[in-house]
Amino acid sequence: MTYNNSVLVGNWSEERLKNEYEFKLFLRKRDRRELLLQRSRNLFSNLLKERPLAISGTFVLYGFNVQLVASDMPVKTLAGGKPQYGLALSSLVTERQVDFMQNINDGCLMTLSPITTPCCRNTFVILSAKDVSLHGDKMNYGDEFILRAENYGDPDAAPLYVRYTPEAVPGPADRMPIRLSATLDSNCRFTTMPLLPCDRLEGLGSPVKTGAKLIVKNCVADKSLCVMNQTWMQTFFGPYKLNKFLEQMKKGDLMLARFRKMGENLNKPTVLTQSSGSIEFGAKISLLAPHVPRTDPPVEGKMGLLLGGRISSNDINYSQELEDGCALMGFPDLQPTERSTFVITSADYCNRDGEPLKYNQEFLLTLSSSLSRKPLYVRYDPNPIPGLYGMYPLYLSKHAVSNTRWRVLPVQGPNITRFEQEGKPISVNTDVVINHCATNVNLGINIGCWVMGFYGKICAPLMKTTLDVYGKEKPNNIWQIYIPIAS
Repeated sequence: MTYNNSVLVGNWSEERLKNEYEFKLFLRKRDRRELLLQRSRNLFSNLLKERPLAISGTFVLYGFNVQLVASDMPVKTLAGGKPQYGLALSSLVTERQVDFMQNINDGCLMTLSPITTPCCRNTFVILSAKDVSLHGDKMNYGDEFILRAENYGDPDAAPLYVRYTPEAVPGPADRMPIRLSATLDSNCRFTTMPLLPCDRLEGLGSPVKTGAKLIVKNCVADKSLCVMNQTWMQTFFGPYKLNKFLEQMKKGDLMLARFRKMGENLNKPTVLTQSSGSIEFGAKISLLAPHVPRTDPPVEGKMGLLLGGRISSNDINYSQELEDGCALMGFPDLQPTERSTFVITSADYCNRDGEPLKYNQEFLLTLSSSLSRKPLYVRYDPNPIPGLYGMYPLYLSKHAVSNTRWRVLPVQGPNITRFEQEGKPISVNTDVVINHCATNVNLGINIGCWVMGFYGKICAPLMKTTLDVYGKEKPNNIWQIYIPIAS
């Protein structure tokens, strides 16, 4: 089945509007810190932040930080991997919970994790069930105690305790009844006993040594805390997901990392060529439209847009620097950066660096940052089908063809004609007209077409000669070849 041009243009417009909507949604979520990547990073920062354990000496003391580690339990490793041992009692925030919590909270599940490094999720304060204010007293076998989770991300939050919920009805074997709870009741009480049965009667009342193997029991249910080593679940903190996240972050494959890399490449400040009054070939310049509003809606006193390259929300997935095919837009930021810095290059394949650029002389606008690799030129292709190229008629091209050639024309004045100024050197920071050689149309700014970019609203360029009733160019066709004048 074939479609006519109107259907193809309509499908293209629908796809473009869909991408623009998704891009605006991404920016809004990014500004509100609602992206899953931002929430995940915040979650990792809060729960995996290392916390040194307070050294209590040979014996376990009330009021000190402790870990519950099943030191003899093997860690599930890949085939051929070195066997590891040790699982630490840890709190868990699931994938569904990360959307509304990035810290430990009431109701978090308790699991056994192979991450035994002391951090927020696996470090607890051991308190006496008789008097929670005790600090520095030895804990004995048979004493009832409470495990309070340490919320380092929000110290003012309500305290959370490790709590065992007895089964009201028979449940599945893999049910996890231990959770964090803000309710301090009898279900939060635990006790210890020596590991060997022969030592349990004589060991009651003796101090508990740090690092000793023992049994932990819930006082209400009279059940021992154990590890279901046959039941493994994948979490945010699992080795696969965590390693994959770190690997993607190191390679720069995450969307936020790509955005930061793009910002470093495009927003790096540049130093334009100093000049004593005239423009020369080989000079680093910026194209400034000084008489158009910088904002939408217009604000009095804020004028001027710089022409620069743009990376769209689709292009950022495979490139974080300006490449062949990237569109050019008008940016309200008047600070010269890599995206808005161009080099005036000769169009006749001769090295004219240092020669003054004259009116009506053809030249190429080369992106400054592309000279170290494949040069990119500002290009405009005539539009055979109206609306085919969309809102962005200018783009960067690696082919130096006739459609990449430009020339500078003087602004028409009442006292002097363009023919009288032809061949004269062009002064810096003066109003001129940028004309496309192949089509004889002038470069302008479409002040009625603003779109949302990564860094705010930007304005689309326009390839059209706009004249007033007196035959003079309108302000949106006026440009300045901007370079700072040497003092």
